[in-house]
This record gives sequence, structure tokens and C-alpha cells, in this order.
Amino acid sequence: MLNDNYSSILQYYESLIQRPIDDYAQRRYRLRLPVIPEGILQEILVKAIGFFRDEPSLLLLEGDFVIIGDLYGSILDLLRIFKLLGFGSSKKFLFLGNLIGDSHFSLEVMSLVFLLKNMYPEQFFIIRGSNEFQGIVNHSEFQKSINDLYTADSLYFKFLELFSYLPFAAVVNNEAFCVHSGFGPSIESLSVIKNIKRPFTKLSAELAPLFWSNPTDSLPLYLPTSQGILYGSQALSEFLEENELKVMIRGHMLIPDGIKIGLKDKLNTVFSCSNYNGSLNRSGLLRYSNKGAELSSFDPLATLCRTDVAFLRSQSETVFSINQHVSSITSQRSILGLKQALPPTLPSLADARISLTTTLLQETKKNIPIIGRKSVRPIVPNLPKPKHRRSDMRPAYIYTED
Repeated sequence: MLNDNYSSILQYYESLIQRPIDDYAQRRYRLRLPVIPEGILQEILVKAIGFFRDEPSLLLLEGDFVIIGDLYGSILDLLRIFKLLGFGSSKKFLFLGNLIGDSHFSLEVMSLVFLLKNMYPEQFFIIRGSNEFQGIVNHSEFQKSINDLYTADSLYFKFLELFSYLPFAAVVNNEAFCVHSGFGPSIESLSVIKNIKRPFTKLSAELAPLFWSNPTDSLPLYLPTSQGILYGSQALSEFLEENELKVMIRGHMLIPDGIKIGLKDKLNTVFSCSNYNGSLNRSGLLRYSNKGAELSSFDPLATLCRTDVAFLRSQSETVFSINQHVSSITSQRSILGLKQALPPTLPSLADARISLTTTLLQETKKNIPIIGRKSVRPIVPNLPKPKHRRSDMRPAYIYTED
């Protein structure tokens, strides 16, 4: 029965991508997202935890991979990728973390990706991003999304448990080091990653560069900053040579074109969430094989809010079945009169990131020397500031079909 439910959910999503994704983005047709029954979603998370627990902290992968960068909860960018490449087992996918973020559909993005992990465990792989930690998750819309649609507080904590078992990095075809953010003086050998014990809940200064670091052309080696470690081309070359690797593929950083090659062609940065916070950036995608990397990017999509979408409940709590013509729901809690929803105004996700990296930096500066050209002032990338919108200020959209 469980596998039947998985197939039914996936078939529903396959029906969604039969229509052009831009129709949803431009509000020509209303996106109807499924509300996976609470018990089935719990089972999805429990089964996925089992897969992640059995995987090593450093994945060793072989084959041709589609590598997806930060999605930040952008369901339309994820659906566009699957419309292009398909959901099935004919391709292998590697997600570089930050499935959760400032966009409005983190719950749906993660539920779909973890469902696919359960259905195709040898084709779908996910590594942990900087946002998959409780200190960041608490400042996102994710918990409110759960509270609006479900009655069990345990769902939120089950997601947190799952995050604690996610692998930290991957090596593809013995040559490509794939990680969310990067490395640092405390992580110059892959053995450091291999030896990380899970469940892992509290980020230490030693491991922070995996999640909070960025490349720079302004110095050759390392420099700690308010947003984590900066590493230059010499540091990267030495890291790759030490570990007998050729290239590093990472996410974490907003890229206007969605994908960028840097540090003497030894670094690929992939960012798959388009139009992040209204920045109009493109969505990036990287296909990696023994022949090398193939880069793709796609036009930015207009941003959808949760109020733009119809959420459809299953007709049964134990068997997933949706009639697409039934009326939608916006909040199961409000219908059942259960538990007060979270306040609409949440602390800034960017503020939470800055607070975390500042704390880690204070620990890091004590142990890491500043190495590089003293006369060069490093360029520190700024975090985009989220744009908060009041629902009563949003324009009204007319759907051609509802």
C-alpha cells in the first residue's frame, strides 16, 4: 500500500508538469498542489531517514549526474527541472542542499524530493545545506506551512531529525568534489568529512566551512569573514591535489546566470532557484559525467506565494487519492479550529544566517591565521535581503481556468 501511495503522489505531480510551468508562474492556470496525508508524510520521512542513516557522511558516487543547486523552496523551478528531465529512474540526481529557504514552498519541495529518494534510492542523493539546521529553519516560513496544513507538531521535528542524518558531501566519479559551500583550513582532507558522526545537530567552527564559505579572486588562500571562510584559487588547487580530485561543484551563492565557472576553471557554482527574492537571476543546472560538465540555465520565473496556489486534500488519510475538481483548502488548522497558527511576521532568515556565521567566525578567528596578500581587500558577497510582502498589497490575478 505504501508503494502504491508513492506512485499515486508521483503520478499527480507528473500530471502537473504536462502544462507549461510558465502558465503557473504567470497565473494563467492555478497551480494545485497536493496535501500529502499526515500519516503518509510521516512514513515518507521515516523511510528516508533510514536511507540517509545507512549512507556515509561522504557519498562516493559513480555515473552521470544531474546536479541541482539551492532551490530555497521554489517548487516551480523544481517542477521545471523534472519537466525537462523526467521523474523516473533513468537519470541520477544530486541535490547540493538548501531545499528549504526564503521561497514559499519548502514543505512541498522537500516532501517531493524525499518521496523520490524513497522510490529511487540509488538515483536520488541529497547533501545537507546551510539552511538544513534548526537555528535557520526556525526563522523560515517552513514551520508555519506545516502548522497551516497539519495538526501534528511531530511532523516538524521529524523533518529536523531527517536533516541531522543528511550526508555532508559527495565525490562523483572519483574526480568531482560536491559540497554545499566549500572547505577551509580545518577541512583540507576528505577524511575529516568521512569521520563526521551522525545524527549531527550543532554546527562547530571546524565544520562550518562546509556550509558557510565562499570563493574569492582577491586572495590566494584563506580569510575568515563575517559570512564564513573565503578561499582562493591556490587553496582550492591544493585541496584538490591533496585529495586527488579535479574539480569542485558547490551551491550556496546567488549567481545571476544560475551557474558560474571560477578559480581557474576548477570551481562550478550552481544556484537553481530563479528570481530569488526578486533578483531576476536565472536557474542553473549542471550535468556531470566522465566527459566533463555540461552547464544549463533557464529564464527566471515569476514568484508564487502560497495564496496563489490551491492546496488539495486526499479523499482518504490512508490511501492517496485526489479529485482535482474538489474545493481547495488554505489551512486545515483554521477549518478544524485547532491550535493557533504561528504569527505571520517571522524574524528575518537573513538575520538568522548572519547571527550564526558571526558566532562561528568568533570561534574560527581564534584558530585560523589570515593568509594571503595583505594589500588586497577581499570582496565579501552580501546576502540578499528578503522582501516581505503584505497580502493586501499584492495584485489580484485572474486565472483562465480554476
